[in-house]
Amino acid sequence: MASTDAITVPKYATAYRMQFGIQNGASNGALIPSATGVAATIVKDGGTQVSTTNSPSQIGTTGLYTLDLTATEMTCTSALVVVTSTSTGAVPVIREINPQTTGSIPVDVNSITGSTAAAAGLSATSQAVVTGTVVTTNFTPTTTEFETSLTASTLGLYRNRVVIFTSGANKGFAAAIADYQYITANGYIFCGALPSAPASGDSFVII
Repeated sequence: MASTDAITVPKYATAYRMQFGIQNGASNGALIPSATGVAATIVKDGGTQVSTTNSPSQIGTTGLYTLDLTATEMTCTSALVVVTSTSTGAVPVIREINPQTTGSIPVDVNSITGSTAAAAGLSATSQAVVTGTVVTTNFTPTTTEFETSLTASTLGLYRNRVVIFTSGANKGFAAAIADYQYITANGYIFCGALPSAPASGDSFVII
């Protein structure tokens, strides 16, 4: 297995790159460059302890190492990896690895990069996004004006905001909203020139 096949996130049945250091317990945990006799074993799901397919590989002469576990070795619920060295004072490296399946990868929906305030801000912002579609009940759309499914009756409600089309010929295009009016049960948007006049059913968001 080429080292480029391995990833640094433990996933079920997917090659995984474990990273670690060989430390000297007699020297306050100092790294041991070019440690001797470095070897690794693995125990899958409480089974038999066996040597890993690949051997640990030092990164330069730093005393830091990588160990590529194969997809087969990662096909388990839990794995215990032990790395030893015959260098004087070398402390065994013991790592428990719990490969994550698609349905069990942990996700924190209450924070963004650890910040709950950032998540709260994003939530508040997303609640201000308005979705709608183009209709042609009373008006034929032009590149600067179109009738919508919006029912808000406040004059100028979306003025100075931006409309972004999510379907149709204008998909992905954004235009500044110059004005919003409510006429005969539907809202009308007046905006900067669009590449094409939107068609009935084209969807959009207002941000």
